[in-house]
Amino acid sequence: MTANTTFAAVSRKFTATCLMAALLASCGPAPKPNIEEPQTANLTLEDISALITKADTRDELTKVDMYLDATHALLGYGEYDWARNTLANLVPNKISDHQFVRYSILSAQLALAEGYSFRAKRYLWSARLMQAQTKEPLATQIQIREMRASLLYNIAEYRQAIMERIALEPLLKGDTDMQEFNQDLLWQALMALPLVDLQLEAQTHDDPLQKGWYALAAISKDNQTNIRQQLREVKNWTYNWPEHPASLRLPADLQLLQQLVEEQPQRIAVLLPLSGRLEQAARTVLEGFMAAFYQTQKSGEPTPEIQVYNTNDGDINTIYDQAVVNGAELVVGPLDKDKIAQLSLRQNLSVPTLALNYIELNNQNTAPQQLPTAPATPADTANQTADDAPINAQQPMPALGNQLFQFGLAVEDEAQQVAEQAFVDGHRRALILAPAGSWGDRSADTFAAHWLGLGGDVVSDYRFKNQKEYSSLIEQATGVADSKERARAMRRLISEAIEFEPRRRQDIDIVFLVARPSEARQLKPTLNFHYASDIPVYATSHIYNGTTNDTLDQDMNGIRFTTLPWFFDEELLERRAIARSGSQEEGSAYQPLYALGIDAYHLYPRLRQLANVKQAHYYGTTGSLSLDENQRITRHQVWAQFIRGQAYIVPTTKQQEEGRQ
Repeated sequence: MTANTTFAAVSRKFTATCLMAALLASCGPAPKPNIEEPQTANLTLEDISALITKADTRDELTKVDMYLDATHALLGYGEYDWARNTLANLVPNKISDHQFVRYSILSAQLALAEGYSFRAKRYLWSARLMQAQTKEPLATQIQIREMRASLLYNIAEYRQAIMERIALEPLLKGDTDMQEFNQDLLWQALMALPLVDLQLEAQTHDDPLQKGWYALAAISKDNQTNIRQQLREVKNWTYNWPEHPASLRLPADLQLLQQLVEEQPQRIAVLLPLSGRLEQAARTVLEGFMAAFYQTQKSGEPTPEIQVYNTNDGDINTIYDQAVVNGAELVVGPLDKDKIAQLSLRQNLSVPTLALNYIELNNQNTAPQQLPTAPATPADTANQTADDAPINAQQPMPALGNQLFQFGLAVEDEAQQVAEQAFVDGHRRALILAPAGSWGDRSADTFAAHWLGLGGDVVSDYRFKNQKEYSSLIEQATGVADSKERARAMRRLISEAIEFEPRRRQDIDIVFLVARPSEARQLKPTLNFHYASDIPVYATSHIYNGTTNDTLDQDMNGIRFTTLPWFFDEELLERRAIARSGSQEEGSAYQPLYALGIDAYHLYPRLRQLANVKQAHYYGTTGSLSLDENQRITRHQVWAQFIRGQAYIVPTTKQQEEGRQ
């Protein structure tokens, strides 16, 4: 058992602003409405202090304006405590409507900067602001609606975010950049909804504008695994909705469909270690990959020729080169980190390569490379007319740079996602419980680094080795051991019996748990026993292996965890095919590797799309997939919770946090 306590908190100037910005960073820089800002940009902190002092000598109306100006400047410096104290001098019901609008905007900006989403929501939806904003200049109305829409998206209230984006559209008339940016974010919110919700809204919505958006999003999401069918249905949609804003300017990812179809490789090499220590993992990935291949074939769509190579048959560079000589236009694999690292050192990779693991960035050669244009895949005769018809005028996609893409099931992705969600949910002080060893350390260290970067504190960080030490470890982690020791010391001091109930430390508001099911079934009840049943527990996907045991899993009730959609999609055709083959072992630790193989097959046609449209996602069985600046696929999984011994998909945001904030 090891413990690292009292992590130093980072500066409060670097808090949830980073998270909110990161969640929208993929969309590119936002155009800004022409808002009249107070002339505070060049004020120093000394100037701001003088401004506040001077305000106290002015009449009430002027004083309020000067306080608001000072608050605006302080937010620019990241002086959040000072800004909060300055706003506290104002009595909202004694200021003018115009001042109240400014006060509400600044209060919401401060709350967002400190990561308190629901507090910001209260400011932005106050009854007085809703009424007063209609008298404000157009630019201020745009600013308020933009803040609302972004906030709603970040707390996963996607339908409301969509409504705000649509309401914002007419206010942006005449500003093409802002309109296009707003439509991009509207599309992002639409695609965040589950397919069943999109289909329901498309069928039942009364408003034609929203109905059209929902219908297009449903088409896009329903055809994630069939790019040709997606293209055909998008063209049909544009034919039926010629005057819709999305028909006049398709979302950027859909504009690329025609070229993506034309560039599909005809021959793919799959490089996996089909012998040695990774053989079982490799064969599981391959089975998932081929299940996706056969499902595509059964649908009547063209499929590439697949050639499989054992990477343990020789030098990886030799095997790679041989695959290219044999005609491979795309390579999937390797799976071994060391072999990926060897390929990354090459100055030139001949064809796009989707590795099935991640290597350290400092092992990667990032020299730009030129991607040769892949020959067009012959279209199926019945579909040729639809596939060849243009949709929207568009520029050819630029060539990709480095041709090495990396895709895997990194625990680091999950740890970061847990940190981000817990922070948005309003938590700030974390206790980390993870198994001793490399896997636990990577999970815990990634969470801690990201958590501190967001502005949270890690109160304690503990590692467990076996069940025997769970009770003593948690007793120490929660401070109950110290509480008992204080009671013993008191008894010794006064030499008589005293009534005593141990208390846990009160500075923990979240537990980050890294554990397998057998471990979590012991750790959660132990937390409850040591007076920590009221602390929310967040976990990685390892806590759930897809099997259901109502009796045993009752002990994990309340735990929220991020997990693969694979475990909850019983209608997935590839999953059914694998189950029929008899090779899928329920509850096996290898199950996620089936999902990895399936997504690898469906992901390769969209590499250009992900590379050229930064807000584009592929919604697969391993999560929502996007591409970062290092050409690494990042995953955002779904959220689930144990309720009455069963794992259920749950909304991303906990609404009960609204009352807590």
